[in-house]
Amino acid sequence: MVRDHEDSHAKGEVDIVRVTQARTSLIQLRRTYLDSVNELAQAAAALSAASGLPPAAFVGIAVSRSPSKTRAD
Repeated sequence: MVRDHEDSHAKGEVDIVRVTQARTSLIQLRRTYLDSVNELAQAAAALSAASGLPPAAFVGIAVSRSPSKTRAD
């Protein structure tokens, strides 16, 4: 999405405001993702401390890289 806007801007089809809005949206998406991963880690740590079980016992998902590491970059 960001690259599409940048390409369109380079061709004179889109103004810089659209490019900036796309970049801002991408940054907000990444921040929301990282906040969610952080909350998951904190919850697993709290459960681990309370139960004595390792955090992996509560987090049965693989945390992948940021969801926006696709064409949006």
